[in-house]
Amino acid sequence: TPANTLTVNGDTEITNGNGLIIGHDSKITAHTTTEFQVLGTGGVDSSGIFARFSDNIYQPTIEFVKSRSATIGGNAIVQDGDVLGGIHWHPDDGVDYSENTAAFYAQVDDASPAVNDIGTKFAWDLMPGNGGAITTVMTLDASGSLGLGTTSPATSAALDITSTTGALLVPRMTTTERGSL
Repeated sequence: TPANTLTVNGDTEITNGNGLIIGHDSKITAHTTTEFQVLGTGGVDSSGIFARFSDNIYQPTIEFVKSRSATIGGNAIVQDGDVLGGIHWHPDDGVDYSENTAAFYAQVDDASPAVNDIGTKFAWDLMPGNGGAITTVMTLDASGSLGLGTTSPATSAALDITSTTGALLVPRMTTTERGSL
């Protein structure tokens, strides 16, 4: 039984500029200083669970909302290239947590976005190490084309591999191994 229990009946608002920090008494800064933080020293106190218990096919969700409106709750259609949401990784480099070394995000991939019709792509960014900069290494565009080493895979290709340092390596199998498939 916890020594202190916070019971909230109804909605609770934390005003802009203030925040909710769970597990510590102050915020930390990664690339930015966010207003919601869960901070801990172990797996249990630095993790979260979203769970849905229902007798149907529906799952728990995390939803990202992006609008061009400058007013919260306002509507202004997004434009080609707008990032709709992302997950970023910031490891401790011995000095701080500001370096973004990996990211996964969704981005508008549509020259003419319209109501209920906005093409979207997914992109994966990685930092190679050895002083290399973070770069997009894989893109799945709105048409379903997968690009490795390119941010704009050819629309005529299901898979577009772009590289000046590597090639496609297909599995090497013996006749017996192929025959057992």
